[in-house]
Amino acid sequence: MNSTALAEVAIGQAVERLRKHGFEVYGRINASVAEWNVTEHLRALDDLDFVWRRVPFPPILVTYGIVLALAMLIVYFSSVSTLQRPVNAAEPNRKDKKLFHPSDLKACPSEERMSNGEAYMMPFVGAFALLSLYFAFKYFSEERIQQVLRVYFFLASFVAIVSVFSLFLMGTARIVFNTTVPHWRWTSARDPDYHEFGISVAEEDEDRDRLFTPVYKRDQSMNIYYSLGELLGVPISAVICYLNYIRPHWILGNLVGGSLAISGIRTIRLGSFSTGFIMLAGLFLYDIYFVFGTNVMVTVATKVKAPVKLEVPRPMTTPTDRAMAMLGLGDIVVPAMFLSLCLRFDLWNFHRQNTGLPFHLARKFPRPYFIWGLVSYAAGLVVTIYVMHIFQTGQPALLYLCPAIAFTTLIVALVRGELGLLWQYKDAEEEEHKDDKNSIGSKFKLKQEKQVSSPSQQETSKKKKKKGTRKHVN
Repeated sequence: MNSTALAEVAIGQAVERLRKHGFEVYGRINASVAEWNVTEHLRALDDLDFVWRRVPFPPILVTYGIVLALAMLIVYFSSVSTLQRPVNAAEPNRKDKKLFHPSDLKACPSEERMSNGEAYMMPFVGAFALLSLYFAFKYFSEERIQQVLRVYFFLASFVAIVSVFSLFLMGTARIVFNTTVPHWRWTSARDPDYHEFGISVAEEDEDRDRLFTPVYKRDQSMNIYYSLGELLGVPISAVICYLNYIRPHWILGNLVGGSLAISGIRTIRLGSFSTGFIMLAGLFLYDIYFVFGTNVMVTVATKVKAPVKLEVPRPMTTPTDRAMAMLGLGDIVVPAMFLSLCLRFDLWNFHRQNTGLPFHLARKFPRPYFIWGLVSYAAGLVVTIYVMHIFQTGQPALLYLCPAIAFTTLIVALVRGELGLLWQYKDAEEEEHKDDKNSIGSKFKLKQEKQVSSPSQQETSKKKKKKGTRKHVN
């Protein structure tokens, strides 16, 4: 055999070994990718057995502790996210580099405020929704109902997670780095100059000044505002919602449910404490009836496979038993709506006592009503969990939470001598206060304007009044 033939044989053997080795490597990579599956990792966290085995106390306390911590975190951060400049505070001082941040100028995403009439209707609306689901499960296909609910909550959760992630990113940028995330605006407007079709981009300043002419408000038809938070939140939200859709899991469900709760608390706000007390009283009776008077709430809560509750695994009593400790989102949202009002009242009360002080989110202020409200909420949850554990049956959490929060708030106001102030307080925008002369917020704002105005400004206003009087006489 000549050298050429030997070389061909050697090359052939090498290629064969490489092919076999390559397939082996490819198979290992394939197996590794298959093993690195998110759903598989989530399945490993179906329970907390790896934690339960290591704690020196009853493992059920871990479950209850997680439920309590999650509820408290949602209530706290959602309440803080509703803060904005009260009507009796001066505008933020842009020159104060230590305190000023662009987020001081931002308003909450909605001006929806619940009235007394809407608070009276809340138990009836809740009862209608609950009974509708109960009879739907009783007379229609459960699988089809679950599918409709999953699609609906997929869409609602997608928007909520994007919003909460953006809020989290902006808060982190402000607190940790004292900066803000980039914001953009996409404007759709009528073109009065009739430009040619296409996209024009200019790098020179002169060309940009010529190209990007001011767009007047009368020509604008739509503005889309977004930030880096929304841009990053969209893919993150899509992944979380998709994973929770194809394989529902308690961790993903809590992420989605928490986002829905925070979005709801930020969107719907109580207008006054009278509205808040009406809401707490009505839902207190509602919860008692639908838990003790009928099995409707328990039936719906156990059948609905949607992110409408927080769930944490309980220690398994049998190998096939996968029980969950549950807390409905209503038991978080309702108290949080009231506690967020307490926090805004604390801020308003602080500026009432410090007239003319510029508003800054970074400025610390006393929070007696909010802190005592949080303490009473935690105590109410602990009592709820204790009673549920003792009697081994579901408990209406609002039975304990509503009285605890309401009476604690009244006691704090009574001790501080601010009961009348609390009852008269109206959480409204500056424009609403201008039209409402009886509002205590507008009274303090008018008093502040009188104190701040200079003698020259007062003389100017007098001249305007005289001129207007002469004009009226003529």
